[in-house]
Amino acid sequence: MPTPSEPTAAIATRVERVRLKELKLLDKNARFMAPGPFQRLVDNLP
Repeated sequence: MPTPSEPTAAIATRVERVRLKELKLLDKNARFMAPGPFQRLVDNLP
């Protein structure tokens, strides 16, 4: 089996059925940045 550092490594996943009422928002969203830090990141890209 490939190691996680190899590009062909599989990611373990599973499918679950849950009621919409059971879903919860995350306290911290890894895909969101405040405008200030985001602009600094953009400005530092070559």
